[in-house]
Amino acid sequence: MQKGLSRAVVDLRARMRWGQDDLAKEITKTAAKMRVAIAPNRICVSRWENGEAAPSSEHRMVLARIAAKHGHEDIAELFRAPVSAWRLVGMLRDEQ
Repeated sequence: MQKGLSRAVVDLRARMRWGQDDLAKEITKTAAKMRVAIAPNRICVSRWENGEAAPSSEHRMVLARIAAKHGHEDIAELFRAPVSAWRLVGMLRDEQ
């Protein structure tokens, strides 16, 4: 699960040409508009990208909103995928 999500976070940041701090600030700003109380920092984004942690469902919801807002619907769909789908992808990759 984390590998796919980490790639999605990296791809979003690359397309937006943002640093990790920029993405963290945009998540906080967008979350506030959505009335979601989250405020990740650069270290949190780094952990997502390195696969050390995965974005929570709230973070994924906000990441999807950011991606869609900027015209990256393909990435937004990845963040909207249920956790069960990410687990299945991870299991299939492990079998290969």
